[in-house]
Amino acid sequence: MLKKIPVRGVILRQIYRRFKNKFFPGFETYWIKRYSSGGISGAGSYRELAKFKAEVINDFVKENEIQMIKA
Repeated sequence: MLKKIPVRGVILRQIYRRFKNKFFPGFETYWIKRYSSGGISGAGSYRELAKFKAEVINDFVKENEIQMIKA
């Protein structure tokens, strides 16, 4: 979306690159902080929402014939 805004897009991309790690240092850091402060995975990891999420992911993997996922 930013690419579609001529000059402002360039400026916004530079600002984003400069500050992105300051506000969100990465997934690993996020989850370590969350769990160490007593947080949980969230509603999507339990009960009906977890079942729904698993169905969506499993259907996607099957429909796209995905054989392996690398981290």
